[in-house]
Amino acid sequence: MQRPSDKTIKIIRTIFGLLLMLTAYYNLVYQGDALETNFFGQETTQAIRNYIKYAIVALGAVLLIFGITDFKVVKSKYVRYTQLFLAVLLFYISSKIAETPTLDFDVLVFLMAFLPIFAGATGKLITKTGLKHGQKITKVRI
Repeated sequence: MQRPSDKTIKIIRTIFGLLLMLTAYYNLVYQGDALETNFFGQETTQAIRNYIKYAIVALGAVLLIFGITDFKVVKSKYVRYTQLFLAVLLFYISSKIAETPTLDFDVLVFLMAFLPIFAGATGKLITKTGLKHGQKITKVRI
């Protein structure tokens, strides 16, 4: 299967970041859905859980900015590692959302984690300019 065009990759990244940011804001901040009380084995206060809610919204905003600007910061293999880390982070976030009668938001975050897994495993959601970032050109071909 061929690599999608750069325009398609940017659109996918932008929609992914926008969807995560808007749904996280609506469910966690606006509606006030709860998070579990312990993170990494430590009990948290309500103030810390509020910071975590805003950090989840900020994660979506960062993904939105990276989707729009097509930042080329690191080599493509590190982008793939970052995508896999994002997937693990989204799985962890979906497990820490408190049980609600309608399991809509945590299931959405869980399902959204599959896109970065496939992107990181295949490397297909890296733009063409991002693929060549950091490479030295040693031969000049005429």
